Order: sequence, then structure tokens, then C-alpha cells
Amino acid sequence: MGVTWGEISLPGKIKDWMNVLRILAITVIIDGREREAELLAFTEYAQGLAPLAGYDPPNADWLADWYGAQRPEIIAEIKGRGKNTVILKAFASVTDPALREAVFDAIIHIAVSDKDYHASESDYIRSAAAIWGFRPPFIKTGPTE
Repeated sequence: MGVTWGEISLPGKIKDWMNVLRILAITVIIDGREREAELLAFTEYAQGLAPLAGYDPPNADWLADWYGAQRPEIIAEIKGRGKNTVILKAFASVTDPALREAVFDAIIHIAVSDKDYHASESDYIRSAAAIWGFRPPFIKTGPTE
């Protein structure tokens, strides 16, 4: 039994892949400013991570639809009292070491893609580093140009 993304049939557990997409989407949303550069980076990294997660890369339209559908729920969750739990569960859901490393790299790149590294993005990435056992990047908050 598989799951279909548009014309693409995906075998296996879709839940884990959806959690990877949520982690990437939270990176775009967490600073309260969803800029075009971050959305483009979200799409690029989601497509690039799909094979590592065992799936064919979804097309940009499917990702835009998924993001639009998930956005309100993600915003509500990260603005609520359970924000830390939501983030912890999202990071804990990625158990494959290679996928963790690739997702960690992706969230750093998404966060700085708009040339402005916000404190909320830094906190989010530091949480991922602590949970996954990585060193946080040495990037100052503020403009990255």
C-alpha cells in the first residue's frame, strides 16, 4: 500500500516524511516572516531530502499546496503554550542519522536564505543541535550579508 503525491506513488511510512516536511516548514514560519527566499529554499531542500527519506521528490506545486494546507496548524502550534513540545516531537521523529544530518543542514540553509538570521531561528536550530547531538552553527543573529 502506498501514498500518492499527485502522480507519484509512494510506498512506506508517510508519517516520517511528513514530519521532515513539518520541520522544514517550521523553519520558514518560526521568525514570523515568510519570505520568498525561505519558501524557495523549503521547496529545494524538501525535494532534495525526499530520496534520502525513501521517496521520489514531490513537485513544487504539490509542496506549495502541502505548505499552504499545513501553515495555519503549524502557526497555531508554535504560537501556543505547547511550542517546545511540538518542536521536540518534530525533531525526535527523525531517527535516521543520515537524514538527521541532512535535515539539520537544510534548516540552517533555509533560516539564512533570506539573508536575515532571527533569534527565533537560532533558538530552533540550537534545539535541533541539542536533540540530535550536533554543534550549533556559528552564525550571528541579524543580517547575514
